Amino acid sequence: MLLRLAVGGLLVLAYGWAGDDHSEKRAKLAGAWQAPADGKDAGAIWSIEDRDDRLRITQTLKGEKILDLNCSTEGQECQATDSGKNVKVVMWFNGPKLVEMETHGSEVIQRHFQPSDDGATMQVEVTRMDTGGKPEPVQLKRLDQAAMARQ
Repeated sequence: MLLRLAVGGLLVLAYGWAGDDHSEKRAKLAGAWQAPADGKDAGAIWSIEDRDDRLRITQTLKGEKILDLNCSTEGQECQATDSGKNVKVVMWFNGPKLVEMETHGSEVIQRHFQPSDDGATMQVEVTRMDTGGKPEPVQLKRLDQAAMARQ
């Protein structure tokens, strides 16, 4: 656990100087995003809110909140919930990508969020670090406010 946090901290320091160079892409993260109708999390909705020095990320599936976190992007550990389990989360930016690492016991999941240049889609790569899994890419589509009101 301590090693994972140390590695996360080093990554934050290593990529920290690139922070302001990609502020436009980071701003494109904010909003509501929907997963495709097929796949593991079919139709899941991701919501990302920029709250000064923190990001609030929620994921809902069929009206049920699956993921709920409100953390700094400075590589500091915070508490969150994922599928009803308490998890520890560390987030940082690696250039234009938001990296989120979540730990529950020996389970470690890493997600990379990167919006497209036009902000209409976002690529999310999910990797199970504890099992040495391969990244699983998911392409999310931005929802407009009217679509969110209908959800």
